[in-house]
Amino acid sequence: MSIKLKIILSILCIVALSTFTMEWCAQRLLLSRFSAIESAQAMENFVRFRNAIDSEIERLDGICHDWASWDDAYSFVQDASESFLQTNLQDNVYKIKNLNLIAYCDAEGKTVFGGARDIVEDKPIEFEAFFAQYLKTSSPILHAWKSNPRRFPLKGAVMTTRGPLVFACRSVLPSNENAVPMGFLVMGKLLDDETVFAISKRISLRCAIIDFKKPGSPGLLPDGAPIPTAEKPHQIVDAEAIELIGGYPDIEGKPLFGMAVFSDRDFYQNGLEIVRYLRWIILALGFFCLASLFLLIHFTTIQPCQILMNHAAHIYETEDLQIRLPENRRDEFGKLSKIFNAMMEKIAQLISRVKYSEALYRTVSDHSMAMIAMIQRYRIRYANPSLLACSGYREDEIIGMNPLDLIHPDDRSAVDQAIRNARINESWSDSVRLLSHSGETRRVELVASVVSWGEAPAILVHGIDITEKLAIQQRNVELEDKVRQTERMETLGILAGGVAHDLNNILGAIINLPEVLLMKIAADDPLRKSLQMIQDSGKRAAALVEDLLTIGRGSKARHIELSLNAVIRQYLDSAELQDLNRRHPHATIIEDLHEALSPILGSPLHLNKVIMNLVTNAVESLRAPGVVRIRTRNVLVDHPIAGYETVRKGDYVQLTVSDTGMGMEQGDIQRIFQPFFSKKTLAKSGTGLGMTIVWNTVADHDGYIEVESIPEKGTTFHLYFPMAQKELGS
Repeated sequence: MSIKLKIILSILCIVALSTFTMEWCAQRLLLSRFSAIESAQAMENFVRFRNAIDSEIERLDGICHDWASWDDAYSFVQDASESFLQTNLQDNVYKIKNLNLIAYCDAEGKTVFGGARDIVEDKPIEFEAFFAQYLKTSSPILHAWKSNPRRFPLKGAVMTTRGPLVFACRSVLPSNENAVPMGFLVMGKLLDDETVFAISKRISLRCAIIDFKKPGSPGLLPDGAPIPTAEKPHQIVDAEAIELIGGYPDIEGKPLFGMAVFSDRDFYQNGLEIVRYLRWIILALGFFCLASLFLLIHFTTIQPCQILMNHAAHIYETEDLQIRLPENRRDEFGKLSKIFNAMMEKIAQLISRVKYSEALYRTVSDHSMAMIAMIQRYRIRYANPSLLACSGYREDEIIGMNPLDLIHPDDRSAVDQAIRNARINESWSDSVRLLSHSGETRRVELVASVVSWGEAPAILVHGIDITEKLAIQQRNVELEDKVRQTERMETLGILAGGVAHDLNNILGAIINLPEVLLMKIAADDPLRKSLQMIQDSGKRAAALVEDLLTIGRGSKARHIELSLNAVIRQYLDSAELQDLNRRHPHATIIEDLHEALSPILGSPLHLNKVIMNLVTNAVESLRAPGVVRIRTRNVLVDHPIAGYETVRKGDYVQLTVSDTGMGMEQGDIQRIFQPFFSKKTLAKSGTGLGMTIVWNTVADHDGYIEVESIPEKGTTFHLYFPMAQKELGS
């Protein structure tokens, strides 16, 4: 938004605010004051109407007091003489005295004379219908007469069937007023339309009498409005007049009828017209002042700012930092031009240095063999090409990424803790696994330090990919292990080959001679047990020699196409298994052989030794009644196998031997294929070469072994043998 537009909007806001303030002042101060004066004047008019009604009552009271003090009237209420009626109570007396009601009552409240007349139409009014409710025992006038003390004289207003009636009551006494009252006189005047019109004309006001209980009465209150009192009248204001409605009290002080006074609003309308003229005058002056202020600001501020902005925009578009502003003005804008030119000089120098630093930084970062990243608030803010190449992410993908997403799940906790514990100017190093975009795992050596960057600390990370280095080291270690294993096996083979015949000759005598002696001695001869032990030891030694020969010779040269199911069934029918079942009757062997098992290339003799060694170890691991399961399946191997750097993907025949025995610890699993390693009791079971034979035989068949074991739960061996070209029936 330009300065000119801002100034125009500011002026409009000032005008709007001034208008609002002026309107508020007019409404709250001037017009409210006019309204208050107008309300006070209306209240004065209302009081004048009430005073006029009070004056009418006082007039009645004066006449009533005069008539009640006659000696003839004092005698009349006692004897009801006809002469008093003929002399004083003729029909024309109502019009002369401007009365509608004259009633004489004796001391008991009995009507001696009662007359009511319509003085406008000059005709009588039925007395009973007009006044009967006030001469009954419940009449307030009679109640006031008989009260103790007597509440006379009495004057006020009552409501009749013909409308409100103002009246005055006086005790009838002789002229000297020194006697016991023998009755009372009541005089009344109806407040009909003619009476109200006469009062309105006399006080120069528009007035009306309201019957609160009669619908359609002029000036009636709004629905739900409470009946107002004379002291606090209800005010109704419209555009033409103000109407005040207040209740006139009866002799008990309760609102009896309503008095409505209408006051014209000429004073308020004149004040409103004056405020309207003042408003336009003030607005005109305000617009003139604001327009003058705008022109002054335009020529002294906006125009020089526009010149400065145009020069700056030209410098931005052309990128020519040599352009300078004119410095010929002598005001603040001239000083600003000088400062701007000096600033441009410094900017040109700073940009030159920044470009040099940027080029140097880019050269170092983009051509560095190390991975470089800047991490701030758990987000990667910068990654150099080496990190992009190693991770496989594009720059727009990796920027803003959580650095923990690049770390292997097993290493994230340690890296997260290191980031949380990082402190400014501290550094640390670690070796972690990095996950690339394709899911490949890379081993990276990290060196990280906390630096100040921008508004918050950041972590500068340098990393070196050591995956190939570790792989080479691992291969060297494995090669060394394999060389040592091969040398060990070769040594065993040479040892077995060198001493096999001599050992067999010696063992022949050890095995055969005890057998001959056992045939010649009696069954209960004490030497029989010793000879049997010598023979058994010789057989175990012969088995050890046979195992050594098996390891030394291998099975590569004697492979034929065969069914692994046939080899398993041959072993299940062998005397060795029967002897094993006899020695371990608590073991149950279950076979689960796939009927359409594919053939493999292998040595039946060596595979038989593999099955025998696996089943024997499984049975001997059972401490209580348990199960040994032998299962075969055709499987596709497309996953890594523990203990092997590479695994050839393809179709294999899987042999699984599992038991529910005591299982093995993880450390024992790593050593079970080493020669002479055994957890069994020495000299009682095995030679310590059984699992070595299994490993060598599987390796000679280009297969793999996978071991799963849980202590006290059991052990499972999975053996994988490559399939031959065609299938054999089971």
